[in-house]
Parts: sequence; structure tokens; C-alpha cells
Amino acid sequence: MAKAAPKKTSDINIDLLKAPDSKGRGGEAVHWLLNVGRYLIIITEIVALAIFILSIKLSVDKNSLKEEISNLSGQVSAQETFENEFRNTSKRFDEVKNLLGDHFESNKILAEFLGLLPKGMTLNSFRLGGDQLASEEIEFSGEFSDPKQLQTLVVSFSKSNKLVALDIKELNHPNEDNPKYTFTASALVNKLGFTKEQ
Repeated sequence: MAKAAPKKTSDINIDLLKAPDSKGRGGEAVHWLLNVGRYLIIITEIVALAIFILSIKLSVDKNSLKEEISNLSGQVSAQETFENEFRNTSKRFDEVKNLLGDHFESNKILAEFLGLLPKGMTLNSFRLGGDQLASEEIEFSGEFSDPKQLQTLVVSFSKSNKLVALDIKELNHPNEDNPKYTFTASALVNKLGFTKEQ
């Protein structure tokens, strides 16, 4: 049997940068321009691919940021109700503190006032501040049976540095309807006398 002749393999050679067929300066210039054009096209395609990939990445980042913003806005709105409740509670604590402070001062003023009253004198009314009175003024009325009690009241108020400027506005003598002396008086509260005590 006869042997078959070995097949000759052909070399495939693709030359992307062909040497110019034409000789001379014009041919070299054309060859150079074609090479530069090929490189520019390759670089442009690489830049276009990079921009495309970057746009996909930025689009994904944008979507994840939108989701994160919506999650955080939900947390902020949940915190907003807590913050409003906290502010309201804090405001209530401040109001209670102010009320307790005012009430405490009233107790101090009342305790000082009761310490200045002589024994046997009866109070009919007592107002601290109020609609018609200044906030530093007290107004009171009462009755007593002995004029010495009135004198004791005047002396004790003159010695006090907390309740000052006693003004007896009305003094009525005993009569058939009431066997006791009745009076109406007012005094000023010296707040500095109370603050020095603290």
C-alpha cells in the first residue's frame, strides 16, 4: 500500500500593521496615519468599556444609597417621636421643678408669716400675690381681743427682714356685732431675705 503524502499545513499570518505597499513619503505618511487611527479606535473602545462598567457600578451604588436613605429616614422618623416625647417630658420636669420652687417659696413665706403673728390673733384671710396684688405682696385680715397683740404684730414685723413694710389699712374697734378688734393689713415680701437664708 502506498502511503499518502503528508498534508502541508499552511501558516496563517494576520498582520494588523501591514507594511506599506507603496514606497516613498506619501506612503509612509498614510501608513503612519492608519496606525494612529487604529490606536485611537482601540483606546476609544477601552475608554467606552470603562465608562460602561463605571456606569453600571454607579447605578448599583445609587440604588443601594436609595435603599439606605429610606432605611435611615425610617429610623429618623422613629427617633423623631422619641425625641418629641423626650422634649415634652423634659418640659414637664422643668414645669414641675418651677412649680415646686414657687410652692417652696410660698411655704417659706407662710412659715415666716405665722412666726410673726402673736398668740391669740385669728386670721380671717391671707393672700400672697394674686390678681390685684404684686407678686411680692401679702394681704391679710384678722381679729384680736387685746390691743397689745396689735402692738406685738407691729414690733415683730419691724424686726423681720423677710416680711417688711407692714401697712394696716383698716382697723375696726369692737362693737355690738363683734366684740373683737378687726383689721386688714398688707406687707411686702423681701425675696433677698429668703435667698440669704438658703
